[in-house]
Order: sequence, then structure tokens, then C-alpha cells
Amino acid sequence: MTTQPILSVEALTTNYRADGMSLRGIKDISFDLKRGEILGIVGESGSGKSTLSFAISRLLPENAQIESGQIEFSGLDLTIASPKEMRRLRGDKIAMVFQDPLSSLHPCLTIGRQMVDALRAHNSGSRKEYQNLAADMLARVGIGNTGQRLRQYPHELSGGMRQRVMIAIALLLRPDLLIADEPTSALDVSLQGQIIGLLAGFREKLGTSVLIISHDLTVISSAADFVLVMYAGESMELANAEEIFRHPLHPYTQSLISVMPDRRLRGKPLPTIPGRVPSAHETIVGCAFAGRCPQTRHVCSAERPQFSAVGLSRVRCHIYDPQSGWLFDTEAEKPAAAR
Repeated sequence: MTTQPILSVEALTTNYRADGMSLRGIKDISFDLKRGEILGIVGESGSGKSTLSFAISRLLPENAQIESGQIEFSGLDLTIASPKEMRRLRGDKIAMVFQDPLSSLHPCLTIGRQMVDALRAHNSGSRKEYQNLAADMLARVGIGNTGQRLRQYPHELSGGMRQRVMIAIALLLRPDLLIADEPTSALDVSLQGQIIGLLAGFREKLGTSVLIISHDLTVISSAADFVLVMYAGESMELANAEEIFRHPLHPYTQSLISVMPDRRLRGKPLPTIPGRVPSAHETIVGCAFAGRCPQTRHVCSAERPQFSAVGLSRVRCHIYDPQSGWLFDTEAEKPAAAR
């Protein structure tokens, strides 16, 4: 692997416009992804994970915009890239697996037609050659009877099968960067392992870099080299995957790990994190997680924490910033939800 990042996101901020108001998207997100690395992005619904992926691929909806920051991919700043340049990159150099395959696949075209069209858009070759490549990729993502599947339409396949078709289409062109939004959410455990193994194989053989967005920490722990934890559009923690699961720093990361399913708790109520993620309409003063954090003090509700370096990790929490005054803050304001 090279030391130069293939993707570098710096201080990326987006917003949405609705009813004449500016709503929060993501705020001040920064990370680097090197060739062949897998970065897992985790957080509850509403944390900004999908917004980040759409911003990187320049597929934000019309009422959203990149307010500031930079997205550099292979030396090209995607925030100022032309629509023509982005069309050339998407599918070929940057591929994306969307969360809802039924709405992403064309309902009136067969699976084979859509896979062949994806190849024809960026290559020159025969239709027979493309059909063989499509069949081979379907087999590699665990779909049998490929000849029949290529002749079928999306509605004739199960949800899990459609998800694997989307992954197959994304991998057909051997992209440099694959963005996978909940790629295993509709799959059973055995197929989840198969897909994770497939992504890891492309990483090893082709140096493909992968962004995996998932609410399933088990998937992230088995697939990712690094983990970015997001909450209310902000980065809470960025660390090596092994380190973040062995020694999570941010109280939010600790809470996410504490509610992971555990077979030892079978028959008992599922643990939850009290409270809810702030909506995009809400103005956040201080730490976004302060209203749910069991370690909240006065400074947490008054000042936004820095994204501080702690060893090789980075964490947005006053606890780890000696300049924040958290250690000497005696005005504890622990919210009722966190007591």
C-alpha cells in the first residue's frame, strides 16, 4: 500500500435548504483513506453517514450543497469537478452500492442488460464478453444459476439477491474506491461473511479502497481497518478498528459498543442508548452528544469540543482536551436521560 491517500476529506461541511431554512448536514468531517484500506463509518440513523457518502460521490439532492471543505480523490478536488468529470469517474474509478437496491436498479431492464450497460459505458468490447463477465461476477457474490438471473428483472429477485446484484455491478469495473452504504443489511450471516470476504479480496488483489457505512458494528469489526464514528453530522472518533473496539475513547463510541447484541443476554431486554439523535432542525451548542452522555459537565453544553489527537486516535470530547477545563468543571449537568 502507498502512503499517499487516494481519498482525502478535509473539513467537509454540507447543509440542506428546506422551507427557506438552512438545515444541518455534516460538519467539519476530515479523514484520509489510503489505497487498499477499508474505512468503516458507523453511527445511529441521522448521524450523517449517507450524507457523507453522497457528498463524496457528488450525488447530494438538489436542496443540498457542499458549504466548505475539500474532497481530493487521486489529486482531483471533487468539490469543484465538472459534471462531465464526475460522470467519467462514477462507476469507473468511484463506485457506490446504495442502501435501497430496488430503487437503484432500473425496473424495466433485466439484470443482464444493466450489468452489460455498466461495462459498455466505460469500456469497448463485445456483448458476449460482457455477459460472461457479468455472469462471473454474479457467481462471485453468491448468486447461482447466473444465466437465468441475468434474464430476470429486479422485482423477480429477493431483497438480498438485489443487494448482491448492486454489489456485483459496483465491482464489475474494478473501481479504485468503493462506497458501500449498508451493503449487508438484507443478507443473512453467512452471506454477510461472503460479501465481506469478497470486498477484502478486491482490496488485496486490486488495491481497491472501501468505505463501508453500516449500523452493524459486528460487520465493521470484521471488515474495517479504521473506524469513523459519526453523530449528528459530526465526527466523534477516528481510530484503528482493533483499538476502537478494544479501547473506545468517546462516550458515544462506548455506548454503541455497549448495546451490541450479545448471545449471553439472550432472553433479556435489549440494551439501548437513552435519548435520541438531534434533528437537523435543532441548533447544537457545545457537544452534540451532551444531552445523552453520562459524563456531561457544564463545559460540554457550553463549548464545542475539538477533534483532539489521543495517541494514534482522534476524538471530539472535552474529556481528552486538557485545555477544555472538563477535569475541573464541578458544575455537573448530567441530563435526566443519561442518569
